[in-house]
Amino acid sequence: TLALQVLWFERDQLSRHPQLNLLYSQVCSRIVCQLSPRQDLPSIVSEHVIVRDHPKYVGALSVDLLLVNQAPFEQPFPALQLIFSSFSGEPKAARTFQPHEFLGGDFDNIHMMPSGKQIRLNLEILEPGLQAPNYILNFIPAKPISSL
Repeated sequence: TLALQVLWFERDQLSRHPQLNLLYSQVCSRIVCQLSPRQDLPSIVSEHVIVRDHPKYVGALSVDLLLVNQAPFEQPFPALQLIFSSFSGEPKAARTFQPHEFLGGDFDNIHMMPSGKQIRLNLEILEPGLQAPNYILNFIPAKPISSL
């Protein structure tokens, strides 16, 4: 009984293992339960990141990038955390973009990132100033829409 309770209450975590995912998928197709989608943030990569002055607004930057989900499965879009820092590495400015903020157009009603497809994004952010010439882009779990 204890083993069944662990399997039930830890189903979101345990279903991420490929061997158990099939079992949980079959069980949830027969009873009322929902599994959280698998997410593997290290398998998401950014390519061709270009940061430049915004073409329309003074004091703003335009960031163009391609995202690729290299996982063999689709997964939820991550939040994008853009951190600008000084030459010494001290953070000077940061902004986190939730998926609903950067998805639109063709991806307006899509919540899962397809496997192996390039996704072109454009982000707009205020210019952090000359004291922050370096930047890093991190992928973090997105907040649920209800908690925004």
